[in-house]
Amino acid sequence: MNILLIGLGGFLGAVSRHILNEVLIKYISTNFPIGILIVNVLGCLLVGLVLGNSIISKGHLYYFFAV
Repeated sequence: MNILLIGLGGFLGAVSRHILNEVLIKYISTNFPIGILIVNVLGCLLVGLVLGNSIISKGHLYYFFAV
């Protein structure tokens, strides 16, 4: 079960990076992958808030959010 949650979290992160990057490329003419940076920063913020405040214990959701 943990492997599936890790895979799902990684999949959702990769897809969101790709989609946001493709959308931003249409509106911002730059070679810098700003969409990937935005998703990574927001993801780090979410992981810090969720895991730092001990909202979830080290169970199944831990592996989903920690990816």
